[in-house]
Amino acid sequence: MSGKPKLIAALFYDSGLRVNECCTLRVQDLDLTLKTTTARDTNGIQARVIVIPDRLVQPLEKHLI
Repeated sequence: MSGKPKLIAALFYDSGLRVNECCTLRVQDLDLTLKTTTARDTNGIQARVIVIPDRLVQPLEKHLI
């Protein structure tokens, strides 16, 4: 696995994002300086903050460029 599918799978496994959360993830929900992302409208909860692992920060920055 490589490229985008690998990054998505890493987000599922390492940060605990759900499928729906990962599919609806927006750039403005990412905060790479604090290493967090905000998942909105999930299972009746308005929003939850999820920590992004250190090893995924650089691949996410590369993907966003």
